[in-house]
Amino acid sequence: MGGDINALKAAIAALQNEVKALSTKYKDTKMYDSQFEDIVEEVSERQNRRCNVIIFGLKEQNGATKDDKAVLEKSEVV
Repeated sequence: MGGDINALKAAIAALQNEVKALSTKYKDTKMYDSQFEDIVEEVSERQNRRCNVIIFGLKEQNGATKDDKAVLEKSEVV
């Protein structure tokens, strides 16, 4: 009877250690996924801005929408 209890205690301890290890592995995987998403987002943003031009000295346009601002800015530059 005493041997059975000791075997159960050992099995419980082993299972607790396994749960801790899996929990740590899950957290690491989740962090990796988050970092990967950040990198993909950064690359996408850089692709979207790759043809942008910066022009100094223009005043900020106050168009109602993004498209209105773009038209006003284009008319000042061209």
